[in-house]
Amino acid sequence: MEHTTKRLIIQNLTLNDTEALHSILSDKMVMKCIEPPFDYDKTVDFIKTCALCEPPKVYGIFLKAGNELIGHLIFHPYSNDSYELGWVLAQQHWGNGYASELTEGVINYAKRKHISKLIIECDKQQTVTKHIAEKYGFAFIANEDNLSIYELNLKRLYLYVPKIEELDYRQKIMADHETMSYNKGYDLDFDGYHKDTGCIDFPESEWQEWYNYFIGNEPKRFYAYIVRKEDSAFIGEVNLHKSCDDYYDMGIVLEAKCRGNGYAKEALNLLLQYAFETLKVNAIHNDFEDERTAAMKIHLDCGFRVVKRENEVVHLLITAEDYKVLSDKGCYEF
Repeated sequence: MEHTTKRLIIQNLTLNDTEALHSILSDKMVMKCIEPPFDYDKTVDFIKTCALCEPPKVYGIFLKAGNELIGHLIFHPYSNDSYELGWVLAQQHWGNGYASELTEGVINYAKRKHISKLIIECDKQQTVTKHIAEKYGFAFIANEDNLSIYELNLKRLYLYVPKIEELDYRQKIMADHETMSYNKGYDLDFDGYHKDTGCIDFPESEWQEWYNYFIGNEPKRFYAYIVRKEDSAFIGEVNLHKSCDDYYDMGIVLEAKCRGNGYAKEALNLLLQYAFETLKVNAIHNDFEDERTAAMKIHLDCGFRVVKRENEVVHLLITAEDYKVLSDKGCYEF
């Protein structure tokens, strides 16, 4: 098992790592808020019982530059729907941002593996760990014994196929100037398109025809609302339709008021999961203006690659094989 971040490699520990790990776990400052420092024999036992078990409970953290062991990552099932996340780092490597890098990397890995929740437990005195938990959106849930417990719910959204009477929401977002401003000023060949605002008319008289085209026609076409779990609010839409034998085209619209919370990336991952795992599509294509840098970053983060640029439009593609490799490896660069 191996995962990487920008500067680190997370991989299985072996008994060959005993001496390097012992130098870390015998440090009184490192172990101050955890447990008494380890002697050599306890380090051996720790590797055997926590790292060489199946599945492992801890993994080694190595620098990419030089392959130096600088600590261990705690990552294992915590309850039926959650995993515990933690880390122990050598004192000489504190203050370099490695804990934040590990946290971000594990969060993205967990999302790709469809893990529902992550839990961080830390001593009440571990203010740095608490700060990192809060920085990445973990919510404080309890104090137990001398531990503070934080939880991150990774599945904030789900996709929902609307009923025809619920298309008033689609009508609303298509008419919202701020939401549709990304379309503004372009020469688009859509009935009801308003070049000055980017909005698109979606009158009730068109709902039935549109519904018959998009809904109930899987795997050729798929459409769903993006729904926020915490309040069951509709916050956007996704769609997918087969354009040719080589790929499907897709679309995603997130309400302007909901942007900046990571929802677009999460919704795009949900669409990819459904497309490749349920509909068994072969590839997904999207294209948009090259100046839309936020959209570009989200697509690249989700595994798309640029296949063509022409007339200031970028074309991106992700294949079923691309998706499988990313899902299997859980390997991301940040």
